[in-house]
Amino acid sequence: MAAAATDDLVAREFADACAELDPSAGATLRAVLFDEHLLVVVHHLCVDGVSWRILLPDLHAAWQAAASGQSIQLPRVGTSLRRWSQVLAEHAADPRTLDELPLWTAMLDGPRARIAARRLDPIRDTVGTARHLTLELSTSDVSDVLAGVPAAFRCGVQDVLLAAFAIAVRRRFGGPVVVDVEGHGRPDGPEWPVDLSRTVGWFTSIHPVRLDPGDVHRSDTTVALKRVKEQLRAVPDSGIGFGLLRYLNPQTRPVLAALPAPEVGFNYLGRVGPARDGWAPVLGGPQRPGAHLDTPLAHALELSAVAHDGPDGTRLAATWSWAADLVPEERVRELARDWFAALRALAAQARRPGAGGLTPSDLPLVRLVQDQIDDIEASFATAAPGLPVRDVWPLTPLQEGLLFHALTDVSPRDPYTVQLALDLDGPLREEALRDAARALLDRHDNLRAAFLQRASGPVQVVPARADLPWRRVDLRRVEPRARPETLRLLLERDRAERFALHRGPLLRMTLIVLDDDRHRLFITAHHLLLDGWSLPILVRELLAGYSGRAVPPPVPYRDYLAWLAAQDRVAARAAWRAALAGVEEPTLVAAHGGDERAPEAVHRQLPAETGAALHARVNALGVTLNTAVQAAWAMVLGQHTGRDDVVFGATVAVRPPETPELVGLCVNTIPVRVRLDPARTLAQTLAGIQEEQAALIAHRHLGLSESHRLSGHRRLFDTITVFENYPLPADELSSENGPRVTRVDGRGDTHYPLSLSAAHRDGLELTLRYRPGLSARPTGESVLARREGLLVAVVEDPGRLVGEVDLLSTEERGRLLSDWAGTAGGPGGPLPALFAAPGSPSPGGGGG
Repeated sequence: MAAAATDDLVAREFADACAELDPSAGATLRAVLFDEHLLVVVHHLCVDGVSWRILLPDLHAAWQAAASGQSIQLPRVGTSLRRWSQVLAEHAADPRTLDELPLWTAMLDGPRARIAARRLDPIRDTVGTARHLTLELSTSDVSDVLAGVPAAFRCGVQDVLLAAFAIAVRRRFGGPVVVDVEGHGRPDGPEWPVDLSRTVGWFTSIHPVRLDPGDVHRSDTTVALKRVKEQLRAVPDSGIGFGLLRYLNPQTRPVLAALPAPEVGFNYLGRVGPARDGWAPVLGGPQRPGAHLDTPLAHALELSAVAHDGPDGTRLAATWSWAADLVPEERVRELARDWFAALRALAAQARRPGAGGLTPSDLPLVRLVQDQIDDIEASFATAAPGLPVRDVWPLTPLQEGLLFHALTDVSPRDPYTVQLALDLDGPLREEALRDAARALLDRHDNLRAAFLQRASGPVQVVPARADLPWRRVDLRRVEPRARPETLRLLLERDRAERFALHRGPLLRMTLIVLDDDRHRLFITAHHLLLDGWSLPILVRELLAGYSGRAVPPPVPYRDYLAWLAAQDRVAARAAWRAALAGVEEPTLVAAHGGDERAPEAVHRQLPAETGAALHARVNALGVTLNTAVQAAWAMVLGQHTGRDDVVFGATVAVRPPETPELVGLCVNTIPVRVRLDPARTLAQTLAGIQEEQAALIAHRHLGLSESHRLSGHRRLFDTITVFENYPLPADELSSENGPRVTRVDGRGDTHYPLSLSAAHRDGLELTLRYRPGLSARPTGESVLARREGLLVAVVEDPGRLVGEVDLLSTEERGRLLSDWAGTAGGPGGPLPALFAAPGSPSPGGGGG
């Protein structure tokens, strides 16, 4: 049969099938089988566009099963249409839905462009009097409209089509336009506990939206697209709340019914794919039942668009329908031409290098307006040309402190440059290791971050990609006896090299070739990116990538930042205000921060038997080893400052318990306040410290600068303790398919003039770091000796009173008494402190 005759036959059968539909009698579906066609007609009350995407595959699967003699088994339906109707009624009365009423009244009220000569008349303006016009966009622009522009501007095709329509209306008629937008009406999210993925029905929702592209005559179309995109994103839940308030809630129904309805309706029907095993809709055939000719028109003008994938490419077809007595045909054609012109302009913009950009709705973790986002993107484009920005994040409280110090510290080296050195034995494929290192930046977005200080506040900028700085140094020609010193110089030079925080990435690696089968790998990063708990994870992933072993998907650092932002800051402020109440003055041991030379360190390893005994004792007392370390430091500070109420800093993990494999900076610096009562025992003191700290665990996320303010002091301390209980065992990092890790060395400092770290690995190792010019090395060693003495006292006699603990050796006591007698205060004044008297405070924040 000729194509024209077939079309005529299908059209007649279609009309007959529509006439037979009678929803009141339950007649909602008719099917007509031709030689090569199947006509399926379903009343619109029963199906929407999404339903056809369920019905047709099901029909195809059922046909295949029946044709092969198998039983027909289709996937189950999640939520029934009946249950969905009940959910809608419940949501119509929900207070959260009622809160949307001001949004919808503002959407419908107010000035707008007028397209029609008058309002719709239900008698005169009917389906029978409507006119129709179908046009197609040239195929050369369609791919950009459907893919290029949405990708560049992080939006949907519907956003692009509506932005172009708003631009066309603004240029042709002036002012914003209010459009009724059709949606699929199938929301998702935690507030909608339903599964509608296989539910068939008429779910279509319609909601108004006010689109104002701005001054399209002075700005380019991309500015208009960003504006319209944000206006569409401001609609909650894809607009389903409007229908609930307009039709299902008796209180709000008359309010919205009294407001002027939109003149324009818009519907993007999506993209129709190619045939599936010979099954495909006939594009020229009937698509939906025709309404009765006397049916009143819902809008003076309607625009429906659909994309068709065919052998000659993708076509975008637009059908314009309008009330003939209200809108002249020439006006519709002009508007259609303007719409296509706007689409072509957007397509041309998307083809330009660096096109696109972020808008506020793309960045839910930060509060930025479009001008601020544009400023950040422009600044980063200058620092790192050719790297588009993927995301913008806030900083954690500790990151803010670290960034402050990095930007204000004028010393040659940044103390927060963290370094890890791995000794690798065995054959090594250098290019494979480098590829595995690069993959870490692809895997973890936060490892690509750069940090910017803008007028709107500090942010971390995450580019779409980044190249890992990789260096290779061959020492095979260096004399073996000279290699240790050469390695030391290389290590120090690498740590001394500052990162460009505004450009990133703040991670680099250096591979040192010692022999054919011996290498050393330097992993150097800024503390802004990583904490100590992240390092073993990062090394394991590096070696797994080298060996070709799969690793679980990473925990996005972005999710961690969202979790951190959701914590209760009000409760945290109250807890810290109470914890720090009554602190009369800061606990400061240094008049200045020392000179600009690298920090010096003294180490002390507790004897194995002492470490084991201490571990057993704290377990028996029901406290942690960290608590014992903090108690010892508090007593040392109390003796040096002559106070019984001391405060020092401590680095603590702030990690959700369900995400132990998170790579990033997930620590914070918090104040630790210890009141030393000479009448209490050591055991009671430890228990009190642990109890107070346990009460603050849920509030450790609060920033240190805010804790300072709550205490009423600009800063509270200038010493810090770090308890390192994260594992870095070389044998656990090695793998069968890669080189053997024989040694792991880590290095990191703080800006504090005095910091003490305790590492519990093979026993307990104490390290005191201090700035040169602050104290002499023998003094630092005496401080560690006192701490060791106090820890031994905890082991030997936890019932001893704090006031009975003497941490001074006979030599130290004689020296201090001699100095004391020679001071201006003379006998009767306080014992002189170990360090110089406190001077002007330095900036707070940071650490850890």
